[in-house]
Amino acid sequence: MPATSQLIRVGPYEVDVVEYGTGEPLVYLHDVNGPPGAVAFIEKLAESRRVIVPAHPGFGRSSEDAAIRHMLNVVVFYQELFERLALTTVDLVGHSLGAMFAAEVAAVSAASVRRLVLAAPLGLWLEEAPVPDFLPSGGPALARMLWADPARAILPPSGGPTTEDAELLARHTANIAAATNYLWPLPDRGLAPRLRRISAPTLLIWGDSDRVVGPAYRAAFQSRISGSRVDIIPSAGHAVPLEQPEAFAKSVLEFLG
Repeated sequence: MPATSQLIRVGPYEVDVVEYGTGEPLVYLHDVNGPPGAVAFIEKLAESRRVIVPAHPGFGRSSEDAAIRHMLNVVVFYQELFERLALTTVDLVGHSLGAMFAAEVAAVSAASVRRLVLAAPLGLWLEEAPVPDFLPSGGPALARMLWADPARAILPPSGGPTTEDAELLARHTANIAAATNYLWPLPDRGLAPRLRRISAPTLLIWGDSDRVVGPAYRAAFQSRISGSRVDIIPSAGHAVPLEQPEAFAKSVLEFLG
């Protein structure tokens, strides 16, 4: 699928922004693995929408800054990015870490979000259902944690004999290091009491076999976001957009209208 990629200056950051398709803008905030590229669910969304995928600071080609790990700075960063892209209000979709960021933006900067989709969001901590530390995992263990069907898992690069292999591994390692700044030792950065401020119509998407944030977290988010609705996607784990791309895209597009 044709895509445009550019580095945009946002405050102190150079931000890697990739766009797919045309139509009403949809901003997608990625998970701990970095921008997904032109994978199946992005292609489905881009059939009817202009899909904008920024790389969070520290991910991909975007600049790194330790100060960004504070959630207020994340919100300010995305407010400035939306302004830079001339987006007055946006349909905001996030997955995992990206959903945590999207929830923060919608809670603190309500006027900038028209509709909100949170897919398997991180950001809460429940003592009765602790979130596993999946960042250092790899190989089959990671596949079992993130995918309902580990045999179908798309695993991070493990290195190889070519320069491209080395570059992919280095980028993945940098992405995980950046994610650790936001999620270690706990993914709780005070989001819980702010969720009540979300006023945008909100859809929560969950895989029915999510082993990272299970049913207790689904209930916690729904109870804190007034009027939110839940769509449970069968045969999907935490990596729900990748594992069931067509069902995920259909759910998002039907909700956004």
